[in-house]
Amino acid sequence: MKDNFNVHEWNKNRYLDNIHESNDLTEKEYEVEYWILTRDGYDNEYITVKAGSEKEALEKAEEETRRGKNFKIYKR
Repeated sequence: MKDNFNVHEWNKNRYLDNIHESNDLTEKEYEVEYWILTRDGYDNEYITVKAGSEKEALEKAEEETRRGKNFKIYKR
């Protein structure tokens, strides 16, 4: 089995959400608050992401937004 395992292919599938590491890693929705710079200064914005943990939710929110900063969980 180890000889047939392709790490590159596994990572690609994992990235594309084709592989779920475990059934007990249930994803839930998190609402993440962040700041974004506007013409008038910083404004609060919110994004909803599905993730298995708060850390993952913050990472996903940061990936999906541009020019955001100070990300924090608003609702679990």
